[in-house]
Amino acid sequence: MKRIIIILLFLIFSYVSFAQDIRIGLFHQHALKTVLISTVFGQYQLWGDSQLVKTINPNEIIYLNQIGDKIQIKEDTKDLGSYQKIELLGKGSFNTIRLKADNPQLKPREYQDDFYLEVIAGKIRIINQLDLEHYVAAVVESEGGSKAGKEYYKTQAILCRTYALENYHKHEADGFNLCDDVHCQAFKGRAKFSDLIVEATSMTKGLVIVDSSLSLITASFYSNSGGYTAASEHVWQQSRSYLRSVEDPYSIGGNSYLWTKSVPLSSWVSYLKQNGFKISPNINGSDFNDSSLRRKKYYVFGSDSIAYTALRNQFKLKSTLFTISYADGQIVLNGRGYGHGVGLSQEGAMQMDKKGFSYKDIIKFYYQNVYIVSLKALQY
Repeated sequence: MKRIIIILLFLIFSYVSFAQDIRIGLFHQHALKTVLISTVFGQYQLWGDSQLVKTINPNEIIYLNQIGDKIQIKEDTKDLGSYQKIELLGKGSFNTIRLKADNPQLKPREYQDDFYLEVIAGKIRIINQLDLEHYVAAVVESEGGSKAGKEYYKTQAILCRTYALENYHKHEADGFNLCDDVHCQAFKGRAKFSDLIVEATSMTKGLVIVDSSLSLITASFYSNSGGYTAASEHVWQQSRSYLRSVEDPYSIGGNSYLWTKSVPLSSWVSYLKQNGFKISPNINGSDFNDSSLRRKKYYVFGSDSIAYTALRNQFKLKSTLFTISYADGQIVLNGRGYGHGVGLSQEGAMQMDKKGFSYKDIIKFYYQNVYIVSLKALQY
């Protein structure tokens, strides 16, 4: 067993040898033109084109404006020059700044560590280079809220860390590792609403999940399974041995457990016909009734079929787990769960935490035949 773990750690070395820091593209979906910056903790050195422009102390406000292919730096009405590349480098061990996009108007957020700015494709690109564990704690708070328990936060931290390392090169062509949107993982600034999140992240520092083939897993998660998780091939093209459908009693009764959506019969029939279904002009709406509630890949009517994921996308459903009935000219979809259903159910994991399960129990319930390993051993 010891030899297997040593081999396992060696094989994932390429993922983590460079991953003490991670580069996140901030406000990736927005065309930033003006940004306000102020120091919250510590001091920041402001560099423009490799020249020290100013040291920013707490409560000082700096304005950054895009002008052509450069960024103008202003302090109140004082012009501090325009530069192609700007760096904001923290001077101490604990540094935090507040960023507020003023054009467009976005809510201010607080971020840790260092920043690199330049004009790319007609907008200000901001890259936050920060310690991996700072990033993980922030994502846990963004993805899981600030009112859960410690074992859940440990679980979510390990998943977020695994995802970050497994997708380390996802935005390499853009000049950073991951973006701050749900396209990667939600990242809304430093974890500041729960000390428990920071503590749980620290307690699991360096822990990641690998599968039986010794690869970092696809650490997928979502809100609520509806009572049954989905096998990966029912939602995505790829099959993953550790992402199997399991009965999930812990998600039953959660905030996102039940939902209902009504679709006009005409819209339902029209969509199915557009996708090759052969439907009689005299069809009765009740002919579509389907009372089964299990995770399936395809919805079948007659000899025709379509992926449940296509129905979910078309009709903006919360999940692919639903029954079908007909009433008053409407196809009524009574569903359970929220999200794609593959991997960990966050509400289920929170309930397992409340029932006394450990983070190891939670992970091994939602992911089959996986190992939780420490990256710290790679340093020796």
